[in-house]
Amino acid sequence: LVCFPFSVLAQEAGDTIVKQGKISQDLYLAGGTIDMLADVDGDVVAAGGQINIDQSVSGDILVAGGNIAIRARVGDDVRAMGGNVTVSGPVGDEAIIAGGNILIAPSATVGGRALLGGGNIRVEGKVGKSVKAAGNRVVIDGDVAGDVEVFAETVEIGPRAMIHGNLIYHSREEAKIASDAKITGSVTRQGFDIDKRMRERSRAFRPVARLAFYVTLMATAIVLYLLFPTATVGAARTVNTSPWKSLGLGLAVVAATPLVIVLLMISVVGIWLALLALALYLALWLLGFLTGVLTVGEWGLRLIGRAQTATKGWRALSIVVALLALWVVRFVPVLGGLAVFVLLVFGLGALTLYFWRRYVSA
Repeated sequence: LVCFPFSVLAQEAGDTIVKQGKISQDLYLAGGTIDMLADVDGDVVAAGGQINIDQSVSGDILVAGGNIAIRARVGDDVRAMGGNVTVSGPVGDEAIIAGGNILIAPSATVGGRALLGGGNIRVEGKVGKSVKAAGNRVVIDGDVAGDVEVFAETVEIGPRAMIHGNLIYHSREEAKIASDAKITGSVTRQGFDIDKRMRERSRAFRPVARLAFYVTLMATAIVLYLLFPTATVGAARTVNTSPWKSLGLGLAVVAATPLVIVLLMISVVGIWLALLALALYLALWLLGFLTGVLTVGEWGLRLIGRAQTATKGWRALSIVVALLALWVVRFVPVLGGLAVFVLLVFGLGALTLYFWRRYVSA
């Protein structure tokens, strides 16, 4: 397994974070309010309630939060998920955004394509390639160099819209297209084949779905830790204190539990116990994986000498970085998937061993 090198990163956690000056490395932040007033020569990864990014970022931005405002010049991609997300600065390449309300402001330019999924979506800036958007209400009132494809209940093309390609939309209602709008290609309203639409939407928004998947995993792991700090940290540390017992017990749970469930099903009288065991088994897989994530975070904290004194903010940050490390590892053929599975088995075994020692054998 690969442990993320915390020691070579700039990272900070707290209720309120303000960064100023010049930062010449990747930056990882977690807090209630984050104000980025520093120029960053690298990537920015942040999670918080309110996130404001105002200065230039040479690499990518990956953020999740309640309210997100990106006014910075971004050298590469923007990937964001939040309640309200506003982009009002230049973005070098792609913008992949999921949120309740999404605004690509008039002052914004997106060099590549824009993939947007949310409730209310407005594109008023300039997009260098195509736009694909799915939401309840989608408004295009900016300059798009390529095609625009929309899945929405309400589709509006504003008077300042310039679409240098085709407009394809999927909606129960006719699109509201302003008379001043300019569309160089064709305008097509697709049929109501729901299955086809769902397949097309699935293909188009896989990047948004992946982003949402990782962000929700981060949120679940952090909430689990905040609700049960002693149990989660204790289970994670069990991997270090009893690694072989954790591995063996994890493999036993993975292999034996399905057999027990099948035997209970066959017995008929044990069918309700089988269903209960199945539900618990699936929950254990998730909890085991999250325990593995916490273990990687614990390793990172040990590297920087904060394992014993880490605050809740530092542990939340370690969870974010651990999941990002696993996201990188998964790209390694064969070994990536194997590493994630081994981590899950260790986490599952450590979790079972921790609760056995604490509650059953006590």
